[in-house]
Amino acid sequence: MDKSLLQLKKLITDGKPTFGVFDRVEEINYLDYHSYKLSNKAVANWRKKLRANQFCFLQITAAPYRVCFAVATLNWVTSSFCYLYNEETDELELVEALQPFTRNTQFNQSTYKDKISFKSKKLSIELDFKTDTIDVVLNSKIFNLKARITRGFDSLSVCTQTGKKGWTYTQKEPMLVQTGTLTSHHVNQDLKGANAFLDWSVGYMRRVTNWYWTSITTNLPTGVHFAMNLATGVNESGASENACWVDGVRYHLPAVMFKRGDTIKEDWLVSNQALNWSKVKINLSFTPVNCYQKSDRLVVVDSIFEQWLGYYSGTIELDDGNVIRLDKVMGLAEDHYAKW
Repeated sequence: MDKSLLQLKKLITDGKPTFGVFDRVEEINYLDYHSYKLSNKAVANWRKKLRANQFCFLQITAAPYRVCFAVATLNWVTSSFCYLYNEETDELELVEALQPFTRNTQFNQSTYKDKISFKSKKLSIELDFKTDTIDVVLNSKIFNLKARITRGFDSLSVCTQTGKKGWTYTQKEPMLVQTGTLTSHHVNQDLKGANAFLDWSVGYMRRVTNWYWTSITTNLPTGVHFAMNLATGVNESGASENACWVDGVRYHLPAVMFKRGDTIKEDWLVSNQALNWSKVKINLSFTPVNCYQKSDRLVVVDSIFEQWLGYYSGTIELDDGNVIRLDKVMGLAEDHYAKW
């Protein structure tokens, strides 16, 4: 079971990031970072903005629907998407948009008092972050969403070194929708009480990277609220972003290994190696059902992105003896290659 962790006012002090795992970091003041150059030469703020990667992903689940949307800046281009998935019909409706640099885009340095927005002809997203809530307004050519999300669970904040001079910060946070509606030409869904999960990252990441990721936010048949985040390939320099939440109680989880089959519809395996310093045992399979995939091959940016929807089965044995059993629980699994 988790214990309280350090809380930071600012991530960067004296030009350097603070590495570790935290309960929360109020301001990700990445422009105060002295230099990402090997020479340690000071860098102008406009260059820091251009070099930094930042992305925000949010999912909201209200059976049978799952709404996922993101805004990501990858140096020379800003990308955004949203999709509406119907678990009963396996239908996925998608809208994508691109903007050069950060045109018509606003990014934040705090998930507690700032905004993220993206506007294009096909898609507009606005997230208004406050200490206790996040207000979401999404308008697209296929569906619209408006919601107020409450922040009643402990978040998980992690900052680790990336390469010689880089660093990566990420924040994971399960949440609940206080009020909201999802509407389209065939949907009019009340979102009150729906589960939500925030995934927000910023930093000076590896020029070329590939990660695997698991995300679950659900209510189990026993009535227990359960959320989980597992990843490999990003934050592994002495700290881990792996965690789960059981009725709001946060548990830190060990490093995991992802194994994909030779065919796209073959089950994935997600597990950890049993070592004597950890009592936790993770043994999960993921059966892919549908996928949002995107490939961007630009002059200076490459991205091969697969975000699968499917069913998790297996067990997570926690360090306090509690065993979480999953039997065809809907969640996400991601395989993402990026050169930025």
